[in-house]
Amino acid sequence: MAETGSKGEINAAYDGEDGIQVSVVDQNGKLPSKDDNTDAEDTRLGWGSCKPNCLQFLNKMMLFVVWVFILCFLEGFAVNGISNAGLPAIEKHFSISSTKSSVVASSQDFGALAVVLFVSFIGARLHKPRVVAYGSVIMGIGSFLFIVPHLAEEYNFGGGSQSTNATSVCNGTRGAVYSFISSCDSPGDRFIPALVIAQMVHGIGFSPMFTLGLVYIEENEEKALAAVYIGLTYAAAAIGVAAGFFAGGQILQNYYVDFDRVSVDFDAKDPRWVGAWWLGFVFTSIFFVLVAIPISLYPKSMAGSLKYRTDDKPKDPDDDKLTLCQLAGKLFKLFLKTFLHLLKNPVFMLMNFAGSVQTLIIAGVGAFSFKFLTEQYNLDFDTSGNLIGGLILVGSFGMFLGGLLVKLLRLEMLGMTRLCAIVSLLSGLFGIAFLAGCPETQLAGLQVSYTGSSIIDGYADSCHASCDCDRQSFSAVCGADQKVYYSPCHAGCQSSVGMGPMAAYHNCSCVGGAATAKQGRCEDNCSQLNILAPCMFFAMLLVLTAVTPTSMVTMRCVEDHEKPFALGIQWVFIRLLGMIPGPVLVGWVLDQSCLIWSGGSCGSSGSCLLYSHDQMAVGIMLWWVLVSVAASALFFISSIIIMPFSLGLTK
Repeated sequence: MAETGSKGEINAAYDGEDGIQVSVVDQNGKLPSKDDNTDAEDTRLGWGSCKPNCLQFLNKMMLFVVWVFILCFLEGFAVNGISNAGLPAIEKHFSISSTKSSVVASSQDFGALAVVLFVSFIGARLHKPRVVAYGSVIMGIGSFLFIVPHLAEEYNFGGGSQSTNATSVCNGTRGAVYSFISSCDSPGDRFIPALVIAQMVHGIGFSPMFTLGLVYIEENEEKALAAVYIGLTYAAAAIGVAAGFFAGGQILQNYYVDFDRVSVDFDAKDPRWVGAWWLGFVFTSIFFVLVAIPISLYPKSMAGSLKYRTDDKPKDPDDDKLTLCQLAGKLFKLFLKTFLHLLKNPVFMLMNFAGSVQTLIIAGVGAFSFKFLTEQYNLDFDTSGNLIGGLILVGSFGMFLGGLLVKLLRLEMLGMTRLCAIVSLLSGLFGIAFLAGCPETQLAGLQVSYTGSSIIDGYADSCHASCDCDRQSFSAVCGADQKVYYSPCHAGCQSSVGMGPMAAYHNCSCVGGAATAKQGRCEDNCSQLNILAPCMFFAMLLVLTAVTPTSMVTMRCVEDHEKPFALGIQWVFIRLLGMIPGPVLVGWVLDQSCLIWSGGSCGSSGSCLLYSHDQMAVGIMLWWVLVSVAASALFFISSIIIMPFSLGLTK
């Protein structure tokens, strides 16, 4: 089982090509010292024996980072970009509720949780670049699975029946109306498991990148430059999310869901329109597989990486004598020992909690930013999408900035925790800008009285007593008196011209002045977004600046052989305490500001139709500030613990 080399014996049972660490023993039976420049592993780029010299110019960390940059971009684009942008279209396509579609949005985190500890612990002993590459292929499979529901069933837009009779709106009819059948058990429910599985596969596939991939960079590069490279990978994911919102908005606006099957004579303004939510996944399913090829070619360790390692523990040669069950038992005991050891590390645990708290902000904003902007500032979806995409795109510079500051200022753990505490606190201060909201919607009967009345007593009023308005759903119209009415019927309007957003109503008995109304809410000429937008840019920039230093401290406060597992545990904390509850908590805050609920067809409250701008602004502001202050406090406590031991603990 052993062959003799010039320096000693190489145990062939630990072949580096299989991803297992090679044990080199000198002629006296002793392990070589760390100062020995002998490189027992083949550090050339390639697969197996196929490692041509013409490709070795690619064997540089800078180029490896280029490939993982592309991988992280694709992950952000697919998992958090086009998938979130496409949720409204998915709901309409398969007639499912937002509650059910939210399961699709969060399921990728459950997929990651299912495997991240196993991948980070076992994968640390394998060929890291290849495990990352295998994960990329798995993500390609996840993207393909996301397309399967579209391939399985064509969208039927015939469920709506159009009435073109221009009858009076006051008797319960509103001109051209589309009515859709609603039921508790939608036939589209059977496709939810497919979408959930697709997102879970995405989460499983990406787990190796932000555990093993980051450790591979940190182990094979000078510490300060590694911080910059890691910052670039985080930034790539954020840029991918922004690109996903940009591309998703354009696809949903311009491509019909079944454009590959049928041609339609209506556009996105028609109620029957559903955008091609699946189209972006066709491209990601291909590119995930393609980018895996160059990543898999990189060696287990790069040439000269030994000088960057301070705790390079050799593999126990006795492991080769163990049976599979004995080896599994030994690994399980080592798993528990390492896990408990990390849980007793106060700096590591505080960084986990601080990172999780900050993720509450990022996850909440990502899930409900569209709703907040459209409701608070009355923006259309195109404008909201462009604003959100631009905010994420520019703010993602913060991830790179965090790594750059670590390099330029030569920050060790103490300096990095202090940096995180400062930027978190400053982010909370900028969050006060959420109070710059628009005026409340002046809804007749709820917030202001009807014309000629001095009391606010619900939507019923004598001005539309002869109208049958009980069957009317919420469809706000703006009266000439600058009041908003629940529906054209509640405004007492007798006739209408046009359809949809271009509809105009006349002879409105409840509207003062010209007795006319138009579809939608009244323009309030609110310019408060000019205050919020730049403040949110700086707030998001500061939040994301802490991401890279947080990961760097996590890797430097543990032993080298524990780094992949430590990042895996951090991923579990961030998802359990940040990614999953973040949208739920922000959703709860928004629900508390709801004024009008639609009422579900099965006894539920349904969706919110109108929000209180003031309550929404105060609720989101308090949430942002409190979460930011909590994160800052955790980072500050970490710095206090690190301070007496900073020299001894710095890796």
